[in-house]
Amino acid sequence: MNKVLCLLPGTIVNTGNAAGNEALVKCNTLVNGIQNFLHKEIINNLTSVENLQKQGFSTEVFCFAGRKKMTDLLKSAGAIASKTKNDRYQFVYVFWGGISGYITTLFSRKPVFLTLLGSDLLGTYKQDGRQSSKGKLLTFFTRLACNNARGIIVMSQDMCSKLPEKIHNKVLVAPECIDLNKFYPIDKAEARNKLNIPQHNKVIMFFPGEGRIVKNAAFANRIAEKLSATYKDFTFLEIKNTPHSELVTYYNAADLLLITSLHEGSNNSIKEAIACNCPVVSSNAGDARERLSSLDQCFVINNFNESDYVSAIESIFSTNKKPEIRRGVEDLTFAKTGEKIANFIRKQLQIK
Repeated sequence: MNKVLCLLPGTIVNTGNAAGNEALVKCNTLVNGIQNFLHKEIINNLTSVENLQKQGFSTEVFCFAGRKKMTDLLKSAGAIASKTKNDRYQFVYVFWGGISGYITTLFSRKPVFLTLLGSDLLGTYKQDGRQSSKGKLLTFFTRLACNNARGIIVMSQDMCSKLPEKIHNKVLVAPECIDLNKFYPIDKAEARNKLNIPQHNKVIMFFPGEGRIVKNAAFANRIAEKLSATYKDFTFLEIKNTPHSELVTYYNAADLLLITSLHEGSNNSIKEAIACNCPVVSSNAGDARERLSSLDQCFVINNFNESDYVSAIESIFSTNKKPEIRRGVEDLTFAKTGEKIANFIRKQLQIK
């Protein structure tokens, strides 16, 4: 069985600092032993690790103890070099680019496969829409990591297009999957009763990303203000610190999901909404167009004109029945994606 060293990002959380309803998960770190991490930050990474296991790879998982201090990164670099100096691992699978991804490719003595999640390749932005200095540094180190990696997995074709064409031969486009057993249609009235939302309200769901400018929350709030002036009974659901297991109720209670991001890799909330037959109005970010263009009551908007978003939303409000759009994510099964990634890795390593 092939042994894999899996390295995850994430933020160490002291239990006293976590919000009351935030789920934590324990994970071993490269240098600081077992620590608590926010479950929502690494749940998709952990699922990807499980997919590797199902494809015949034996895995060991570690998180970076810290990615903001150079001293912590250098300690992690030493740990990576030490762990990969013998034949215990056949290769390293690291999530997230940036400095931590680059350090992994620099110090690992085994081939590295790098999964890019979005902002690591596309950058971070300031309120005026320009890329931040931090974002430029992030993308710079991500590109260095890509040059060193044996293989690169990206979330969308758009992300692939941002990489130099000369390395496309070692890039795989493989959007993250969602669990269709956790996200499914339920009766809207039932969902609203659970959340104490009036049945006759017009309801929009939005993820502000806890202050992340890339989600463009200020723009989304201006859209909500315009709609609230038109619709007396209007609810704007900003989803913050909600356990992942409870989101299915919100998607089913909402009339639509609003996405106003400046950029995305492959937004999982879009896929989760589709699985619940919840319409989506989205900016043209990541693979939104690929996911939504063929689905009823779903809109992808190329600009950031508030009126265009309002018009799309009002057309959904005027339709009383939710569309049957779950088919739009039925191809994103863990089995199919896991097999696709495993075959890519074996090809790059020239193993069976």
